[in-house]
Amino acid sequence: MRRSFLTIAVLALAACKNDARSPVRPADFAGNWKMAATNAANDSMLVTYEMTATADTAGWSILYPNHATPIALHVRINADSVIMDAGPYASTARKGATVTIHGVVHLRDGRLVGTESAYYSVDTAESVVHIKLEGTRGG
Repeated sequence: MRRSFLTIAVLALAACKNDARSPVRPADFAGNWKMAATNAANDSMLVTYEMTATADTAGWSILYPNHATPIALHVRINADSVIMDAGPYASTARKGATVTIHGVVHLRDGRLVGTESAYYSVDTAESVVHIKLEGTRGG
């Protein structure tokens, strides 16, 4: 009994260690990304955009279709995640509104995957939209 408990404990520890993700560096994300944002509630496509990531945490940006200039992203790294914030800026989805975004992405099999919340300056129940993000390098 004691031996089987020890075996199970060793196997569980090994499984946890194999599942642990390695810390990442901003340079791991450097390049241009083609991003797709879908509504988390119903998987409908919201927007595609280009994201530029640099080898450090300065100079990251997003560029939406029909926007003249990129929008600065403020990023920080936490273990295996990139935490991104931007805004407020003029919304591409809601005319006359501004939006602030907060998101978290990870590298998974060479793609960026994660979630984001968009906070709109409107007085309705739809002032917050939860979003799924996916990106491919080289966009």
